[in-house]
This record gives sequence, structure tokens and C-alpha cells, in this order.
Amino acid sequence: VRIPFLLAKDNEETAIFNHSMRVFLYAYHIQKLTERDPLSFHRISLLFVASILHDVGTCSKFNLEERFEVCGADAAENLMRRKEFEQLKYSEEDIKEVWMAIALHTSGGIAERVGGLVTLVREAVLLDFKGEWSCPCSHSRHQNGKFSSQFQELSFKIEEILPRLG
Repeated sequence: VRIPFLLAKDNEETAIFNHSMRVFLYAYHIQKLTERDPLSFHRISLLFVASILHDVGTCSKFNLEERFEVCGADAAENLMRRKEFEQLKYSEEDIKEVWMAIALHTSGGIAERVGGLVTLVREAVLLDFKGEWSCPCSHSRHQNGKFSSQFQELSFKIEEILPRLG
């Protein structure tokens, strides 16, 4: 996961990089707090790639003539196909799921229905932007004081390390 981390760190503005890191941390904790199936190391690495690169299409290096979401998804796919990633054994399905998570992260009403990493990244993006749980379609039972207090505590810790800038 070092390569996607460096790709984002070296190409994104600090504010966007911090947002992308917060998205990964929120997505990971959303998964835990909502009692979804535990993520294997392999699935965590996919979540990291999708989260850290979800806005890489906004960078001049990757922002071509398509929507930034598609440019970022294409950049992630190309990266995952590189020789350095062979040891991670990403399948075609893995690469497609990461591509979809990045391409659909701004597509409200669609990403939430796809499931898996696609939904998780979308929920984390919304959580980072709005600071509140905004996907009652799948997690209404967690909209209570306990979830709110856990999220607030987590959010304070995350934003100390990865502050919002600008």
C-alpha cells in the first residue's frame, strides 16, 4: 500500500490528501461500528487503495478529458496492474470493485446500492464532508447516541492528525 500512498501524497494538495486519508479511516471504522463482516488484510488493502486514490483524478497528472472520478479510477486500475502489485494477487473482480468505488464515490443513490467497497467509500466520503451519518438506507439501527459519541471521539482524533486545511 506504500505505492498508492506515495502516489496520492506526491500528487494531491495536502487538503485533498488529508481528506483521502480520513476517508480510509472513516470507512474502516464504519465497517467495524456497523458490525459488517470483518475485513481481511486483502480487503483492507483494497479499501485503502480505493480511499487514498478516490480523488487522485483531480490532480493535473491524472485529470485528463473525462470526469475526475473516471480519471482517478483509471489511474488506480493502471497502478493495481503494475508488476509491483503481483504479490498482492489482486483479481479482476478486486480491480473492478476499486475502479467502481472511485468512479461512483460522488454518485449519490447509486453507490449506496452497489454494496461492498463502493458503498463503504461513498459513506466515508459523506461522513467526512457532512460530519454526520448520512446513509440511513443501510444503517438506521446505528443512528443513536452510542454511534454518535463513538464517531465524535474518532473524528476528533483523526482530525488532530489529518486536519482540514483551506
